[in-house]
Amino acid sequence: MKIRYLIAAAAVGLAAPAMAQDINLASQASISQQLGNNNYGSIEQAGSIHALASIDQWGSDNKAGNTLFQRDCPCYPVMYPGIYQVNSTNVQARVSMHGISDQANIIQWDASNSRALIAQDHEGQIGHGNIAHIFQDGLNADAEIWQTGEFNRAFLIQGEGRGAVNLGRITQSGAHNTAGMEQFGSGHQGFITQR
Repeated sequence: MKIRYLIAAAAVGLAAPAMAQDINLASQASISQQLGNNNYGSIEQAGSIHALASIDQWGSDNKAGNTLFQRDCPCYPVMYPGIYQVNSTNVQARVSMHGISDQANIIQWDASNSRALIAQDHEGQIGHGNIAHIFQDGLNADAEIWQTGEFNRAFLIQGEGRGAVNLGRITQSGAHNTAGMEQFGSGHQGFITQR
């Protein structure tokens, strides 16, 4: 029975049109870095449909991508994405970090029906200095940043190139936190909660 399935799968692969090679269908990629410090993770998915990318990190000073702030304007950093999904449809990106002084960046560029989540908590430590950025360009984008602790920064941009009917949420619990959101286009909803 197994041999028949393998032959059928091979035959389908040979019969597929050449343009199907340019599109990734139902791709999944994940990185899990546990109980360590100064780790780095990055995932790139291009031309994907129904793709999922996730990064999980436990520890301090970990990075899912990198954020370099310019002296003249800390609001617009130079971004090296931890998860980069471009020219895609129905994609999801999730970064979960447990520690202090962590950074996470998600960029979904020219992506419609995209979902992005960054969750940063402190796993029993005093949360301090986490940074989260999400940039989405497309239609029907949904983004959420969730942070606990102190001195955290969250920034969200939706629809910078084109965008409509996007939803953005930032929730921070703790003290001395900073949050910012920019939405370009029409039909958006944005919510910032600090408590």
